[in-house]
Amino acid sequence: MKKPVITVVGSFAVGMTIRTPTLPIFGQTILGSDFDMGPGGKGSNQAVATARLGADSALVACVGNDALAKIATDMYRAEGVNARHVTELPDRATGVGFIILNTEGNNFIILDMGANNAMDAAQVDKSADRLAMSDVVMTVLEIPDAAASRAMELGRASGRERC
Repeated sequence: MKKPVITVVGSFAVGMTIRTPTLPIFGQTILGSDFDMGPGGKGSNQAVATARLGADSALVACVGNDALAKIATDMYRAEGVNARHVTELPDRATGVGFIILNTEGNNFIILDMGANNAMDAAQVDKSADRLAMSDVVMTVLEIPDAAASRAMELGRASGRERC
């Protein structure tokens, strides 16, 4: 049986989580614990998940030219995700999310989507060859709408069914 070819046009961000007994109020400094940092972004997560399920999986995304981008490229190599269309942008930071979580499980999150915001239709067009050969093209709305829309247009252009 042929592996399904799946391409995700989406986002990558690094999540940084810290736990605190209580959530801080404006101007307050409190101590936290159990800091954790790891890869995320809905598009990236989908690409990794489809690769783990055995698909020929690829991601079309933008990252910055910084240490956080290496987290993405190292993970894609380890997980078997084709990252040929993950573009490193020299003038942008990689997306990041700061998560503060209290003992009751309440949290607040601050996101800087960084390089993800630079994804546009022209960037998606650079992956047209991969999108045309894909059995499934997926996208997320953590990138600008114009980029997600263009991904769907290119996915439909080959005449195959897409989701």
